[in-house]
Amino acid sequence: MASFSSSSSSVVTSYVLLLLLLPLVAASLRYPAAATSPRKNSNGNVGGGGQAARLIRSLNLFPKHGSNVIVLNDDEIDDLPAAGITEKKLSFNVTGGAGGESVEELGHYAGYYSLPRTIGARMFYFFFESRSSVNKSKAPVVIWLTGGPGCSSSLALFYENGPFHITDSLGLQWNDYGWDQASNILFVDQPIGTGFSYTTSESDIRRNETGVSNDLYDFLQEFFKGHPQFVNNDFYVTGESYAGHYIPALASRIYRGNKNNEGIHINLKGFAIGNGLTDPEIQYRAYPEFALATQLITQSDHDTLAQLVPTCQSSIKACGTYQLGLHHKNLVFFFYVTDLGFK
Repeated sequence: MASFSSSSSSVVTSYVLLLLLLPLVAASLRYPAAATSPRKNSNGNVGGGGQAARLIRSLNLFPKHGSNVIVLNDDEIDDLPAAGITEKKLSFNVTGGAGGESVEELGHYAGYYSLPRTIGARMFYFFFESRSSVNKSKAPVVIWLTGGPGCSSSLALFYENGPFHITDSLGLQWNDYGWDQASNILFVDQPIGTGFSYTTSESDIRRNETGVSNDLYDFLQEFFKGHPQFVNNDFYVTGESYAGHYIPALASRIYRGNKNNEGIHINLKGFAIGNGLTDPEIQYRAYPEFALATQLITQSDHDTLAQLVPTCQSSIKACGTYQLGLHHKNLVFFFYVTDLGFK
């Protein structure tokens, strides 16, 4: 696959998602009793109705604002997905690679969940049953959380460990190393305001891990009600980057929920964090040491970087939310890119 810049890859992902999800968005507005397959128009593209186009504009999918908070009038609010989960089975046209069963037989789903602890928040997710017909019933259920904060998990789906990748011609190709080869995997856009997840109230935007983990726990409870055949399967919480915050919080929330018999018992077996950002005060000071140990920089470069570390750490302590520390971290990154010649 050709390499993309972060901005161009984001645009490509947005266009592909719009093409794939127009039928779901239209259906979620109507909350149908039965799922139907997407229909194609005369030129082969999946089409969507006026309601879907209106919602796409409202959802800020090509954002001018920092998060997906939409203001609707009364008749538009009536069009929103009802309580609980609105889910559609998807049938993607995928080529090449290890596809396993035919696409029509695979359990590929996308949906919205109306969060109960909110005024008007809807959480978007993809769910892919395992490609392996032999292991599907016993394969673990895995939830994947991309970091940011505010990065859609669709990025991982299409560019990292999802069932398929986007090709140069904007089609889909099977990913031979997709995690759905060995698991039943969820990709969730969270916290609310991320990706296709949206709300009608600014008060629904989460500002701490308690709110984030409660929303995810509520979602998982409803998800397992809709997919009871997976309730007894092993469950793993996984993700990357800023999900180093989300993952321990969600794992802890699941543990408490199980201990207190709050609902469906989730068979939590473990969690995995890749390149996690969990404690920047500790982690950032390790960057110069790591770069020197792996011979990415010289001793002189290391000494220069080390002089920036105390300021970075004090800024993190001062602001509490690490925003000032992030500024100094960016100075370090700028030093790497410019003075050391990394690209």
